[in-house]
Amino acid sequence: PTLPRLAMALLVQHPKLVAIVEEKDIRFERLKFEGSEKFNDILQTILRERPQNSGVLLECYRDHPDEHIIRRLEAMNLEIPEGGEAAEF
Repeated sequence: PTLPRLAMALLVQHPKLVAIVEEKDIRFERLKFEGSEKFNDILQTILRERPQNSGVLLECYRDHPDEHIIRRLEAMNLEIPEGGEAAEF
């Protein structure tokens, strides 16, 4: 997958990674790349809703126009060793 798609999938599958964004005070909304709007939408949803896991995040997107996108990102096989998600992100 592309780097933005990988980052979105990581956030969807491991919403607690948002702590890295907060800790480093990263301003993704200023970055422009393919998929940046969708990435920022997902990021803002996670920041606002604070889901404990991907299942809770999927519920946040129930009946939302982007529900199918979130479901696909959640189902992606990232081939990242368990515990290596933060380093990859």
